[in-house]
Amino acid sequence: MPSPITRFARALPLLALVACNSAPTGAAQTAASAAPSLSQAEAPAGVRAAIEANNARLIAAFVAGDAAGAAALFADDAVLLLPGLDAIEGRAAIEQALAGAFGAVRYRSIDARIEEVQFFGDYALERGTTVMVYEAGGQTFTDRGKYIVAWTRGPGGTWLIHRDVSNTSGPGAGA
Repeated sequence: MPSPITRFARALPLLALVACNSAPTGAAQTAASAAPSLSQAEAPAGVRAAIEANNARLIAAFVAGDAAGAAALFADDAVLLLPGLDAIEGRAAIEQALAGAFGAVRYRSIDARIEEVQFFGDYALERGTTVMVYEAGGQTFTDRGKYIVAWTRGPGGTWLIHRDVSNTSGPGAGA
């Protein structure tokens, strides 16, 4: 049976990750046409662009094994919910968990796709899929997964991860 750190590390890449530049869909697209008075930074397309930029930073932090850089994208009261583990609550606890996981796992690549962003003022919901390649215990794994991330607008208008729920198809699943 894998250790809790190994299970945690295998589930981590399913966080909010992205490099997709498609147009807003679903409720975000409807909100864009219904609220033309929003500034560009506040419009659904601007929110999506901010989330995409943060997801690119998150991917870079994972590949670099940078726990502090990854945790900086979470709100102080964030909650991370991963398969088979208790909730990890708070930015400090998330950083500590990431540091432990990055000691056991090396992420080689993460490919993510935002399927949908819904925008609700100072809150946004992101739904997407991931494919990632990582090394753990001398073996290389490929994993597919899906996630929902709730983002909150933080100080200075920055978007931070507030809640992150990820599901994995398991190590060794094909890409």
